[in-house]
Amino acid sequence: MNRPIGISILAVPSLLGGLFYLAEAGFMFFMGPIPFISTNGALVISPTLPWGILLLGTLGTGAAIGMWQGKRWGWWLGAIQYVYGVANHMTLLAWVFMTTFALGSVSHNPDYYLVHSGLGLIFSVVCLLYLFREHVLAYLGFNQASHVTRLTGVLVLGAFLFAAFAMFRLR
Repeated sequence: MNRPIGISILAVPSLLGGLFYLAEAGFMFFMGPIPFISTNGALVISPTLPWGILLLGTLGTGAAIGMWQGKRWGWWLGAIQYVYGVANHMTLLAWVFMTTFALGSVSHNPDYYLVHSGLGLIFSVVCLLYLFREHVLAYLGFNQASHVTRLTGVLVLGAFLFAAFAMFRLR
């Protein structure tokens, strides 16, 4: 079976993003984590952040290579990557609404974050839904097993990954 055009389209940015994250993690391991200012004004340096970025880079690169080659594990990595994207963008949207509208904070431009996270959320949802299309599943060698089973597995693994990345950010 020929590779669906959508898989080719998804694999390229996934590979580029994964390679960018791998380069960023390499830079952080070599130069040290980049400090940033937290919302309460404190200087924060997370020693575990490079490991989280390395994991994201490996996930993106692996998903791109696996989906391009038509491997089942590539579908799983890609699906987990997009579930993480959905969770991450929903968290950022919630943060913008809490800090801007509930707390009245004006220390950031909420329009940028609303557009960025909103578009990222839409992109992640559309990509995740595409991965569940019949011709994509057939190309990647899945039988006609229940979508609910696969979706449950992806959501559980994605939630675990999101929780793990949240820990990397907080340390």
